[in-house]
Amino acid sequence: LASMKRTGKLATYDNWNKNLPVLLFSGQDDPVGDSGKGVQRVYQQMQKAGMKYTELRMIAGARHDVLHEKGNTVKEVCCWLAKQFDIA
Repeated sequence: LASMKRTGKLATYDNWNKNLPVLLFSGQDDPVGDSGKGVQRVYQQMQKAGMKYTELRMIAGARHDVLHEKGNTVKEVCCWLAKQFDIA
């Protein structure tokens, strides 16, 4: 839980590589993430911190365990990774 609190603080990203690609994804109906509001706050903090390649994907109809939900979440993550390594 302590690490979850840190991710929402701007100072957390001071020592991060600002060119590091980051994919944040969450279910829109995730009760743990306040129905997507939590991950949106983290995304905004990363933007304020100057993270250049941060993307946010909200998965419609998904809850907390988005990788086990119906849909193409795993495929989306794999495609995003391939794009980062220029192997798409």
